[in-house]
Amino acid sequence: MAGEISSTFMSRLISLFLQDVQNDNETKKTAVLIRVFSSVAGIYFVLQTLIFGITHRPALTAMAVICLFGNMLAFYLTYRNHTFSTRLYLIALTLIWIIGYVGFLGWDLGVQHFLFMLLVFELLTSYSATIIKVLMAAGLCGLRIILYVYSLRHVPAVGLGSTDSLLLQISNTVTIFVAMTLMILYFSHNSLIMEKKLIDYNNKVRNLASHDPLTGLCNRREILSWLKEKTEENSKQDGFLNIVIGDIDLFKQVNDTYGHDAGDEVLKEISEVMERFMNGKGAAARWGGEEFLLVFTQVNGDICAEQVEELRRIIEKKQINYLGQQIRITMTFGIQEHQTGDRVDHTITKADAKLYTGKKKGRNRVVF
Repeated sequence: MAGEISSTFMSRLISLFLQDVQNDNETKKTAVLIRVFSSVAGIYFVLQTLIFGITHRPALTAMAVICLFGNMLAFYLTYRNHTFSTRLYLIALTLIWIIGYVGFLGWDLGVQHFLFMLLVFELLTSYSATIIKVLMAAGLCGLRIILYVYSLRHVPAVGLGSTDSLLLQISNTVTIFVAMTLMILYFSHNSLIMEKKLIDYNNKVRNLASHDPLTGLCNRREILSWLKEKTEENSKQDGFLNIVIGDIDLFKQVNDTYGHDAGDEVLKEISEVMERFMNGKGAAARWGGEEFLLVFTQVNGDICAEQVEELRRIIEKKQINYLGQQIRITMTFGIQEHQTGDRVDHTITKADAKLYTGKKKGRNRVVF
């Protein structure tokens, strides 16, 4: 029960932090980073309030309380669709209390290191030009130098004991590391998600451009590109390459008898058969309409003819179930072994001519 309550609480807390903004011209990323920054800073100032309260330092306690409410206000404003102005407000607030703390407590407590946290926040949330970001970094660097020089020439307004100094050093270090880690983790995670979406989208576009949308086989452009690479590779290695053109016999009758949807189902089923059969043998593509182009590698023409004959028999025996009706088809194939030095389109033309020779001889055969 306690585990469920804890899990529910964490889910709601995460949802609260990750809640999107409503303005179209503002981003969720900036709002989330503001919430992370202001929340960690808020916890820091709660600790400061306790430390200064216990050690009876009312001025420092009041300053810590003011900074606490200032950061909580920034957190709240992100839900009021004021992300851009809240970001500027949080930067200004942070600069003010860093300068104030160094002036009151001196350099040795390490409050100036929050400038690094502020720099990371600025770089992750700003959409300004690179030169503006560089100038911002230079400005923060200059401020750090100014604070250091000031600290060398002025004694801290408030002196702290060794215990107080130790507690403040620890809280400063932990806060800076936690805030920077959370901001960078969220930003990198968000960037990786967007990068993955972009990669998936590009792969999808590439797949649509290179594959037939109905059958999922390579389209004509993709197989010709693949053939170009293969022929260049084979010309160097003196390997085998056979091009096969296959055509479904009397496919128009299938469309006329059962309808075009049935014809599409036939094309998909036959494509699946070819893809499985060609696994490890070469490649299969939809050449156009009811025509397919197969490429056999690693075997000579005679062995290729035997394999295509096996494929022809598989297709001849296959029953395609469409709306309770059993459709059976046959295919005719023409094979041409590619010769080194020949153009691929000439080899395809010869295979196509053998296909039509097979059609004239009665269909449902392999011509080599």
